[in-house]
Amino acid sequence: MVVSITTILNLVLNNRHLSVAWRSYSHRAPFSCVYKNMLLKRILAASLVIGLILVVGSLGMAEAQSQFSLGLQGLAWGHSTISVLIVPQEGMSWWQPSYLNATLHAVDEWNNAIYYFAMNYSGFSYLSRLRLIPTVAESTASGYDVYITWVKVFQNPTSDEIGSSQAVYEPPGTMTNNTIILASENAHGRVLNEYDMQSIALHEVGHSLGLSHSSYSADIMYPSYTPKTTVQALSTLDLYAVSTIMAWMASSVYDPLRSPPQIPSVALPENITYQFLPVSYGDLPSLPPPSENSLDPILQLLASPESLFTILAVVIVVTLVDISLRRRRKYPQSNEEYSQYGPVPSNLSVAQILVQRAIMETRMVLRPGFEPGFPARLASHL
Repeated sequence: MVVSITTILNLVLNNRHLSVAWRSYSHRAPFSCVYKNMLLKRILAASLVIGLILVVGSLGMAEAQSQFSLGLQGLAWGHSTISVLIVPQEGMSWWQPSYLNATLHAVDEWNNAIYYFAMNYSGFSYLSRLRLIPTVAESTASGYDVYITWVKVFQNPTSDEIGSSQAVYEPPGTMTNNTIILASENAHGRVLNEYDMQSIALHEVGHSLGLSHSSYSADIMYPSYTPKTTVQALSTLDLYAVSTIMAWMASSVYDPLRSPPQIPSVALPENITYQFLPVSYGDLPSLPPPSENSLDPILQLLASPESLFTILAVVIVVTLVDISLRRRRKYPQSNEEYSQYGPVPSNLSVAQILVQRAIMETRMVLRPGFEPGFPARLASHL
């Protein structure tokens, strides 16, 4: 890639054919023409290099995305309708009603993403029958598949845990029960808001579907969480992993000895691009994001892989153009340039041409009797 960029810069910056249009006017404004000529070359060089970097970068990004993986627990539900019991902690002083809303939105977001993936990606229509059915109750009751409740903070002082998922299963891998616990604040005392709670609930519900952790830091199943002021979206990798776990639904017959597939992780096939699935308006938090830091959205944008790649591309272009221009002499080594007094005589040396250019650049005031050929004759005596 470096060789290609260097070659393009040399071809563009050394291409004398680009100066033909400007030289026809050089007898009137030599320095503005030279400046425009060089500016044209710089713009063309930068455009070609940026285009090359974006093409190569897009190919590299696609290759990198194909390497994103998502771990599997080796567990699967033997039925397609999963009941979820949500038990709020309304009697606790730290409880916030927005936590319940965030969790219900997380369940709905999973349902909508599952249906969207099943309808828009061929070969996975069976996944449309998979549904999470939430119920809210004041106390725990038996007969549900997934239980969700809250604590103020996890008691492990050495861990910054804010959510947990504990599965109960029958060997070899049939899930029978899953308990999700969400914290209202982390170990450092930071109280989680509605946006945080929805993202954490999305992550833990993913575990209850048999997912482990993702290798991609922007994915919802990444093992660590960074506070956000936007709703986290599920990805095609998340849904492809769920479809792999629940592949038995394609035949509508669950065989506990053959489901789920005993593989440690999955990656997207070539015909599926890593992308985030749309989030419906109804799944958005009811409250506006907290204004903890006005720079948070900007910092999150700059931290994204796409933004980092763009910044890197611009830095590379500026650096290469600067290096290329520094290697060129400040003045041309040819006496083919025109002056404002007509063509420079071909018998002048480079040093004489430079002296003549220096005289013109100082914009000396013409004295009475100053002859047009004076700069050339002055240079000839040096």
